[in-house]
Amino acid sequence: MSDEGQEPQTVARSSVPRTMEAKLRTAVTLFEAFKKEYDSPTCDVDKCTAMLNTLKLRMTEFTSLPPFSGPASPTMQQELMLAREILEHAALLSIRMRDIPAFERYVAQLKVYYNDFASVARLLALARPRRGRAPRSSVCLARLGPR
Repeated sequence: MSDEGQEPQTVARSSVPRTMEAKLRTAVTLFEAFKKEYDSPTCDVDKCTAMLNTLKLRMTEFTSLPPFSGPASPTMQQELMLAREILEHAALLSIRMRDIPAFERYVAQLKVYYNDFASVARLLALARPRRGRAPRSSVCLARLGPR
């Protein structure tokens, strides 16, 4: 039997785009793992750097980060808070690595979150977690609801 006239079979792929909530949830999970490694007494700087690079790539999937254009997404506040926290930890990691140019780059990026988006995401009010409060990334995950 000849294959002429038949359409080629395509391999089914799971190319269904993930929702922004799922992308954000994944980033929060990765960030929690990064913080756990960063805060451990035997912090592996190379592992933290690799995890940070992955987190920064995940941040490119966020739709509400600068330069912001278009309508606000439902997850805008959580995206901004998580991105700011990632950049804060990146700055701290650069200090730990004694990489002053990297620290200066992260601080320059953070200025946007502290100044331009303060009113949008209430970033100034949530600048530092108080004792007894859940970490902000956990708050982001809690606002997204159950998995």
